[in-house]
Amino acid sequence: MNAPDIPSAGVATSILGFVPICLTVEGTRLSASGPVVPEDVIATRCGWTSNPLGVLKALTTRAGGNRFLPDVPLTQLTASGALEVVGHASPREAGSGANLIVRVPDERTAGALEFLTQALRESERTDAATAILAVLTPDQLARTRHTEGVIYAEDADGAWERLLGVKRRPATIVVGTRGDVVWQHEGELGSGTLAAALKAYLVAGGFVAPRLLRLSVRIGQAPPNFLFEYAPGRELTLRKLVGRPVVLVFWKSTSKPSLETVRDLQKTSGRAGGQGPVVLAINDGEAPELVKKVAAENGLSAIVVIDPERQFSLAYGVNLWPTAVFIDARGLVHDIRYAGFSGEQVEYPPQMKTAAAQSPAYIAEAPSKKTEKGRTERPRGTGRTPKE
Repeated sequence: MNAPDIPSAGVATSILGFVPICLTVEGTRLSASGPVVPEDVIATRCGWTSNPLGVLKALTTRAGGNRFLPDVPLTQLTASGALEVVGHASPREAGSGANLIVRVPDERTAGALEFLTQALRESERTDAATAILAVLTPDQLARTRHTEGVIYAEDADGAWERLLGVKRRPATIVVGTRGDVVWQHEGELGSGTLAAALKAYLVAGGFVAPRLLRLSVRIGQAPPNFLFEYAPGRELTLRKLVGRPVVLVFWKSTSKPSLETVRDLQKTSGRAGGQGPVVLAINDGEAPELVKKVAAENGLSAIVVIDPERQFSLAYGVNLWPTAVFIDARGLVHDIRYAGFSGEQVEYPPQMKTAAAQSPAYIAEAPSKKTEKGRTERPRGTGRTPKE
């Protein structure tokens, strides 16, 4: 299992979060058909950790009650050591009361982040749980090499700067365990000066509640049912698609990797020549007008499901994008994938392919759901299951 290193006792080390953790299983199994023979098996599944930006909730409240928190990019290392953004997660899901060191660099200082971890070590504040967050522009993030111990945030529209009250870059802010800004500095800063400030202002204690970001649905179970529009004026429940394989992809316009995943999965399905799964691209919490505009601009041929109130996303427990739920022809969850995968990596079970070949070629052939008065039934409330 690949996981972040555990800090050594007596060393002030930053707490990591929003990093991948993978489990690889190797072994043998007996063949499912034909002569009974042992078969080699190797499988890897990856998830993402949530930690430790919970203090941002309190900071947001103190900044005027703004409920909006910018998403955090999920990054992984490329072969060259550069950072690759493969998805996004909400900092609302992070449970922590740790201190937070935030660095907002300018163009000249964006590549020099090592002094942050050095200053934390030099502060010798082993009594204060602390994380380090670097807020970078998209261009800076694309050029920055990974620094161990640093969590990265992408500030495309200045949302992070507004949240933190940054007037000019570079800036450094220290947020205490209750979400209060306990120290801040604008301009050049060395590790010695920062170490002295951390020694004086970090709040002792703090807690960390690391966990995996995961859905509320489970493999082998039936997913929550919902009603969606698959063509103008025509609606259908997810349960009516039993007999066909289905892929639910949750995406946001602000997460380019999630859009790329939708395009990748619809391309993979299209190459199956009518035998691929039905792809439902479920937008998470954005205005219908924006969703339609983004879908058209990005050539989404999948069925775009608009979910402005996050009814479906909350029912499934979605907290990162992209998230894909694979449902087999029996209507059961077969697989769940999170950020950082491609359609080529997904293996569909035989029953999915067989059922797809035997099912109607077009979803439009399925009947839409009507009430007794002839009106299409719409979902009410978060995660409600339409009556069959």
